[in-house]
Amino acid sequence: MKICPQCRQSYDDDGLNFCLNDGSVLNQAPSSEAKTMYFEAARKTTEYGVAPQSQPPAVWQGQQQMQPQQFGGVAPYAVNRDKSLPIISLLLGIFSVLLMCFVIGVPIGLGAIITGALAIKNENNDPGRFGGRGLAIGGVVLGALGLVAGLFFFILYSIG
Repeated sequence: MKICPQCRQSYDDDGLNFCLNDGSVLNQAPSSEAKTMYFEAARKTTEYGVAPQSQPPAVWQGQQQMQPQQFGGVAPYAVNRDKSLPIISLLLGIFSVLLMCFVIGVPIGLGAIITGALAIKNENNDPGRFGGRGLAIGGVVLGALGLVAGLFFFILYSIG
């Protein structure tokens, strides 16, 4: 808003530079409202970083932005996930296939299936801490193959 210093006429058009009544140079009128900057409330944090929010901040509303996924306050590439059970399952599965001609292949195959199922369950419950789904699936498949083949050979030896 601008105002004429001579006749005190006010104009809403900020593009106007001269008074339409007397031709005087217009001055910027002092604003009646105080300019205030408002901030959003501070975000709550946890010991691992920023607490998850139910929706993005107001600045991001309507925008498609990818938010970085956090695993306990550490970047995803730096996470060292536990893969011990899937590795054990895979090793037991390999041994059950190698020893399927002997009776010992049956319990080793059963152990491979159980440890593989536990590894998959752990990864489903806490994917930030546990990993190795492919290894666990391989151990379950090899364990099942060793178990079935071991039972087949056990029955074959029992009959003959």
